[in-house]
Amino acid sequence: FALKARRRPKREVQAAVREAAQLLGIEALLGRRPRTLSGGERQRVAMTMGDRVAVMQGGELQQVGPPAQVYAAPANVFVAAFLGSPAMNLCLASIAEVEGRRVAQMGPWAVPLPHGRAGGLEQVVVGIRPEHLGEARSGRPAESVEADVTAEVVEPLGALTLVHFHIDAATVSASPHPGGGGALSVAPAPAAMVAALDGRTPAVAGEPLTLSVDPAWLHLFHPETGEGI
Repeated sequence: FALKARRRPKREVQAAVREAAQLLGIEALLGRRPRTLSGGERQRVAMTMGDRVAVMQGGELQQVGPPAQVYAAPANVFVAAFLGSPAMNLCLASIAEVEGRRVAQMGPWAVPLPHGRAGGLEQVVVGIRPEHLGEARSGRPAESVEADVTAEVVEPLGALTLVHFHIDAATVSASPHPGGGGALSVAPAPAAMVAALDGRTPAVAGEPLTLSVDPAWLHLFHPETGEGI
């Protein structure tokens, strides 16, 4: 639109559009209107071309900032689930004290909570992005917690392989409603999870797989409001 407003030649406009599409890897989408794009395709355009991104729900602004910042530190459950493909894994975890330290029981993982986080709560919504679920191996941070899951579906995608599995935890999502990102929907266990692993992973559908969680990558949200804590 900017090039058309400056009355640039049609050939120049088309060349600029093709170049941008190649950078984004969306050449196949050029013949489609914006409303026909999937959520993930729209995200690729906004996250790649924008200096700042604003996330709206029900006509209310949920968060605004540089794309990388909003992705890394979502303000609430709605923003966390909206940005990213595959979406962030979100589940309800109970909080317990183990050997003098508070931990979040997220399915098979008892993950230590940072000091002072989720104080006074008995439950917390835990989020972790698929790329931050890793295979157990040497060199992992000392705080990492390992547990076995069963790989149910394995999707090789070249450099990455997506592994789908379930854990014994309730799934949490943001309820789409006019009031913004506050209300949460909680579905009973099991929770569907996705891990984005190195494309060379030996994961096999139907076989056990040991995955590790680094507490540094956890996102914590209030179990009632859905706001980040």
